[in-house]
Amino acid sequence: MYCPACACELPAIAKFCVKCGARVEALAPTLSQASPAALRKMFCVHCGQPYEPSHRFCNSCGRQLTGTGAVESPLQSEATSSQNSAPAAAAVVPVEPVLSVSPPAIQLEQSVPSVHSSLAPIAPPYARFSILALSSALAASVVSFSVGNDVARNQWGSMGVAIAAGVVCVLLLRTVLKTFSQNRANWDATYRKKLAARLVFFSVVFIATGALVGFQIGTSGAETNQLIADLHKMSQLGDRISDARNAAARNVPSQIAMYQAIEADVQEFSVVLARLRTEVGTYDRKYPSQRETNSETIKSIEIGLKRAELLRKQIVVAKEIEPLDPDAQWEAWQTRMQPLLDQENALDKS
Repeated sequence: MYCPACACELPAIAKFCVKCGARVEALAPTLSQASPAALRKMFCVHCGQPYEPSHRFCNSCGRQLTGTGAVESPLQSEATSSQNSAPAAAAVVPVEPVLSVSPPAIQLEQSVPSVHSSLAPIAPPYARFSILALSSALAASVVSFSVGNDVARNQWGSMGVAIAAGVVCVLLLRTVLKTFSQNRANWDATYRKKLAARLVFFSVVFIATGALVGFQIGTSGAETNQLIADLHKMSQLGDRISDARNAAARNVPSQIAMYQAIEADVQEFSVVLARLRTEVGTYDRKYPSQRETNSETIKSIEIGLKRAELLRKQIVVAKEIEPLDPDAQWEAWQTRMQPLLDQENALDKS
């Protein structure tokens, strides 16, 4: 069957043309329905493909088209027989125009909304409950993180955040329990137990992870703060000891009085240096990229520890020679104190 408007070949059951959209009849078109383009259609006898009468060779198989190598289209044969049998007046009857009809897809689109309106999305019955439960667990993890961080630092600077997160956690937990009690009878028992077990598991994981991470961060922060504080303390004590020694007069009684004045600072200086040696070693293991700077710091701390040890010995000697008379003090200073001072000067040269 062929379209009466554009001569497009169609299956026998077609009602509309796939090319121009014109309506076609189930039966073969008559002469009055055929267009001039359909009447001029010719077909190759070798391959059966259509071609125009002006063609000399078939555009499908390439064979030469002759008078015996072509057949007329069915519409053209019908037109020839009709012209021979019909009166002359009937041959000039104009072909009625065929009105194109909108494709049926428009009618289908008009009915789509009614179909989709009945398929509106429905929220899962456990979605709100799960979101509330996980949100309360997240708020509880913030509380555990803040507490773990403050415990490790031995200070409570995050209590404001912990209290606010705790209030949010309690409010969410109340809503969770209320939602659970309202929908418990409507939920499947097996899935309800599984859901509760999974939420408890994830809540424990959230809280434990928050506490562990907070404690680790707090520990690292506490170590860094302690290292900075000890470095500052070492600098303060060293400057104070140096100022006191430089200000003392260059005689034995004044030097003895100076050693008595710096005794407490020397003891604290030794404790701070010993603690710094451990702290810088830990820092060096955590941050190997700072190895060169850390090595210099450790070397300075070792020299400081040796100086502190010599100062403690000098303080002991000063206490022993204090009760002696001036001549004996001077002799004891030369024989017992001066060697310690020479060792300290050697540290400065090194």
